[in-house]
Amino acid sequence: MWLDWKDRGCPSTVSGETKALQKDARILFDKLVFEYATKTWRGSGDSKMSSDIKNWKQRVTPVDSEDWKNFITGACMGNYNGQDTTVKILKPVL
Repeated sequence: MWLDWKDRGCPSTVSGETKALQKDARILFDKLVFEYATKTWRGSGDSKMSSDIKNWKQRVTPVDSEDWKNFITGACMGNYNGQDTTVKILKPVL
């Protein structure tokens, strides 16, 4: 988010840039929760984080509503992509 803020000219007052930055923050938060819940963020944390920082603009893309729907449907049935859904995984989603 710092890179996004800096790229937008470091807005400090309510403006279109500030609102766009807030929107990006909500998108990124939603994406991180989705990736945690669906266990798609795997591998070395350092290399993943480094890649995410280098390609930060690609990270600020909304999760497709159909993907959320599929996850929620699977979670309600106790299984998503062949893996059991647990309370630990579902707490951040709620």
